[in-house]
Amino acid sequence: MKKDKKDKIDLGYDTSKIIFSIGTVVGLFDSDGSFRIRIRKSNEVLRRYALELVFTQQEENRDIADSLVKTIGFGRIYLTPTKGNRKPSVSLVLNFLTSVKESLCRNWLDPFPPLAAGKRRDYLISKILSDHQRKKYTSFSEFDSNVDLKRKNVSISVAEFRNLTPVERRKAGTIACLYLKSNLSPSINKPAKERKVRRLQLDNDINSLVPLNSTVSIGLRLGKYFLLDISREVKDLDKTLMSQDYTFFI
Repeated sequence: MKKDKKDKIDLGYDTSKIIFSIGTVVGLFDSDGSFRIRIRKSNEVLRRYALELVFTQQEENRDIADSLVKTIGFGRIYLTPTKGNRKPSVSLVLNFLTSVKESLCRNWLDPFPPLAAGKRRDYLISKILSDHQRKKYTSFSEFDSNVDLKRKNVSISVAEFRNLTPVERRKAGTIACLYLKSNLSPSINKPAKERKVRRLQLDNDINSLVPLNSTVSIGLRLGKYFLLDISREVKDLDKTLMSQDYTFFI
């Protein structure tokens, strides 16, 4: 084993030809992956999302991204040019919304969801939006036949839903999704600035729907209802990880 001119360790074989195990794939995304949600299409009622898994490595480690593509069977690799003192990097982007690709990603992520708190939060948010989109944007409308939804500081009654028209119910679902999207984990570089930009973007997206005031209220409460569930799961995850005995690794 030796180092080449780029000070990169040469293992003596071509790592881009390696097929990774599921455990390795999950571990790589847990350490260097992130979730991204983009709005692809929009109209006066709905938003269509692009839900993506993004795996980033320095350009000199591109062979790891190449091996992931070979293991997974799909994905595109993009080159991120040098910015400031940063080295150029490559990003492997997996759009997991299409039926075949989504099932592949879920076969890895559902049994082995991310352990990092921020990534677990983003994974759960992405999963809700994916379910909503796969169910033809009606998943939130199902609450009109369920019991009242109650969480700490959040309450939604069945009567409120029944008083909305079918179009306003869909708008409420869209607002809930937009609220969840705005609560993805911010970047570590400028989190405060990013949160401010997201709040402004959320207001603009909601206003573009031209919803009734009651619809906005219900939509935001729906989003908060699910976010509270997600936050509780992430908090329990942190407690579980902190309580583990890791001395056998030492």
